[in-house]
Amino acid sequence: MNALTISSEWVGHVIDNRFPLLQWLGGADRSGVFLTELDGSGSQRVAIKLIPASYANAQGQLVRWAEGAKLSHSHLQPLLHTGRGQVDTCGVVYCVTEYADEVLADILKERALEPEEVKQMLVPLLDALFYLQSKRYVHGHLKPSNILVVRNKLQLSTDGLEVAGEPGRHFRALGVYDAPEMGTAMMAPSADVWSLGMTLVAALTQTPAQWDRETRREPVVPEGIPQPFARMARECLRMDPAQRCTLADVNKARFEKIRSDEETPEPSGAAVYEREEREGRRRGLMVAVIAAVALLAIFAVVHFWPSSGAKPAPTHAVVPQAAVSAGPTNTTAAGDRENQAAETKHEQAAEAARLEKPSPEVAETESAQKESVPSRSASTTAVAGSGEVAERVMPDAPQSALDTIHGTVRVRIRLDVDASGNVTGGTFEDAGPSQYFARLAMDAARKWRFAPGAAGERVMEFDFRQTGIEAAVE
Repeated sequence: MNALTISSEWVGHVIDNRFPLLQWLGGADRSGVFLTELDGSGSQRVAIKLIPASYANAQGQLVRWAEGAKLSHSHLQPLLHTGRGQVDTCGVVYCVTEYADEVLADILKERALEPEEVKQMLVPLLDALFYLQSKRYVHGHLKPSNILVVRNKLQLSTDGLEVAGEPGRHFRALGVYDAPEMGTAMMAPSADVWSLGMTLVAALTQTPAQWDRETRREPVVPEGIPQPFARMARECLRMDPAQRCTLADVNKARFEKIRSDEETPEPSGAAVYEREEREGRRRGLMVAVIAAVALLAIFAVVHFWPSSGAKPAPTHAVVPQAAVSAGPTNTTAAGDRENQAAETKHEQAAEAARLEKPSPEVAETESAQKESVPSRSASTTAVAGSGEVAERVMPDAPQSALDTIHGTVRVRIRLDVDASGNVTGGTFEDAGPSQYFARLAMDAARKWRFAPGAAGERVMEFDFRQTGIEAAVE
């Protein structure tokens, strides 16, 4: 059986007398994925993955799926059913999983993730990988097409798990997301670390790092990726597995403040040497000034002190030697304290201004939403319970972003409304799986106005779909 046997032409067939193949979702060299229904009920859409039974390791894959079905973690996609089936004269083995509302690979076709979105993505992703590692599993296929959102929760696919310490099983040609040692070495968590590095670069730039498996050179991490992600990616993408960072290292690094290299560049060795030399010259000049002041004071005492031994008239103020020596140091310390206080005050003022001033992205969104025009004609507003709504503004989500959604992305916001009907504040009851759509929802919700006298709290729900956006007020 060749790779073309499993294709979109199979739509309409039924697997194992239970799962109708409703829609072709895609495939690889020796597998295909279709949309189907759970037990034909029509109430729950699921995905079914098929592999030719004639494939040499098909039985081993079936056993591996059965083992993987025993795993239980909130950020791992559960395997619902496994078994064997037949399409015409072609035998297949299959596994059934939940249908994903969103797939990272589809989102990256339209836009890169914001750094804060990547940081949030790492939390459940690392949690799932740590769990697999504790069970002696390696994911082995970590990449954007296997990072999913199911019912507002990020999940990692589980239909291709590998056992740590055993040879890997590969149904396809190896690519840039696969570690250099895959195919020649036993599976190890370091392979997932490599794939994580490639995924980080792809999430921030829409494409993985440039790398040619044949050259044996380390991948090129693009310039401009903010820290700590650039450093994370470089440490993940070491050719030698022993030189790569660990998942624990990545987990620790994600707590670092996000910054760009242009904002706070790391000093080079030459820069450090130049800075130290400059500080040394400054310290030497200060010592010379102190010595000169001390000599002038001694000269004044010797030449102007009366020879009779009587105290001089108070026309000259003679500074004690201790004060001469301590003066510049104390003055410097006082100056440092004043500078530090001024710097702290400046930082506090800047932070307050930052909190009051919306980010450029939010400001741009607000400007675009002033006219309250939906991004397309299909984004018809269906507002339930809106009799007391005086003015509504829908999220300005472009069609290209909506096209990345499979299913529904739901955002729930609790609003504070004053007696005039103006929204005075809002908090997320459920931000949903996407910070991007959550931000658009919050920006729009804050611009709603209600009928005067309707003070209190309102719960607003936005549903984002490929066909448009709906809003409901409780």
